[in-house]
Amino acid sequence: MIRSQSYMYMSGLRYGGHRKIGNRYFMEADTVKQEQRTVLRERFLRMCAAITGQSANICMQEKTNVQCILGHIDIDVQHVQVKDLLTPMGKIPHAVLRLNDVISIQIPDLKHKEY
Repeated sequence: MIRSQSYMYMSGLRYGGHRKIGNRYFMEADTVKQEQRTVLRERFLRMCAAITGQSANICMQEKTNVQCILGHIDIDVQHVQVKDLLTPMGKIPHAVLRLNDVISIQIPDLKHKEY
């Protein structure tokens, strides 16, 4: 007998960790969750790579709006490197923004890159 919380029905997967019972394949729930996390992490990393070099409008705490060209995001997703940061006080050639201070990032002309 199969407990429904321990196994999930899967069709057409070629990953390890599955079990065939009758003519159906079942994958352990932990393996399914790990596969889902892997897919989400890959999508997130592709998104981070795609926004690098894009022009952005950033809304920050204290009602501050800035414009910049996005750079790389650090591994802990706490800081983003930017260049040509246009602030109300002037232009800064290179800067690092704390993402805790960022409310939203708008990329008006997102250009698709193939990775």
